[in-house]
Amino acid sequence: MDYLSTGVDPECDKPAGIFWGDDINEADLKRISCLSIGKGTTGLSRVYGSKRIKYISTTYWSTETAEFVRSLPCLNQLHLSRVRGAIVDAGKVPTLKILSLFACSGLESLMPFSKCSGIESLWISGCVNLKSLEGLSRYTRLGEFEIRGAMTKSGTLESLAPISSCVSLKYVVLATRINGKDTSPLLKLKNIRYLWLQNRFKYNQYESILRSCDRLKKIELHNGSFDRDVGFQADLE
Repeated sequence: MDYLSTGVDPECDKPAGIFWGDDINEADLKRISCLSIGKGTTGLSRVYGSKRIKYISTTYWSTETAEFVRSLPCLNQLHLSRVRGAIVDAGKVPTLKILSLFACSGLESLMPFSKCSGIESLWISGCVNLKSLEGLSRYTRLGEFEIRGAMTKSGTLESLAPISSCVSLKYVVLATRINGKDTSPLLKLKNIRYLWLQNRFKYNQYESILRSCDRLKKIELHNGSFDRDVGFQADLE
C-alpha cells in the first residue's frame, strides 16, 4: 500500500466527500462513504452496520463508539484525533487497513488495536504518552509505519523489539525518542526501502542496518543521512 509514503498527512488530508455534519439524519447516505463523528453526533443508527461506510474520523472514543466502528463491515480507514482518555474496547475490525492516531493523550501502546491484524499503514503523531509498541507485532501485513513529530510531542518508546515481526515493512519513520539503544530489531526488516531515524545511535549501528537490509540505499537522519558507501552526510545549512 502506498499511502504514507506519498507524503499524505492523515490529520490534514481528508478524503473527498466526507460528511461533517452533527446530525447523520441530514446526510444523503447514497452519496457518502466517509464520516466525521464526535461526542455530539446524532443519527448514527442510520448507518449502523452500513456497507457503504469505508472511512471514519472521530474526536471521541467510548465503548459505544467502538461498537459502532466494529459494526461497519467495509470500514478500511480509521482516524482518531485529539481523543482524551484511554482508548479501550477497539476490538476486531478485520477490514481495517489504515489506522491513524493524532494527539490521543491516552494512547500508551497499540494493544487496543491488536486484533486489527489486517492493518497495512499505521501513522501516529502527537501521542505524548505513547511508551510501547506492544501490539505492533500482530500487524503482519504492515507495509508503512510512521511516528511523526518533534521528540517532545511524540512520546518516548521503551524498545523497538515488536517491530522485528513486521517483516513486510517497506517504509518506516521513527521521529521519536527511543530509550533502548538496541537497533537490532530493524535488521529483520529485509523489505525496507525507506528509513528515517533520529541521529542518536552509533555509526556502526547504521552500518549494520544497511548491511542487513540490502534494499535500503541510505538511512535518513534528522540532520542528514547515512549512506552505505560514504557514511554520514550532513544536511546543507
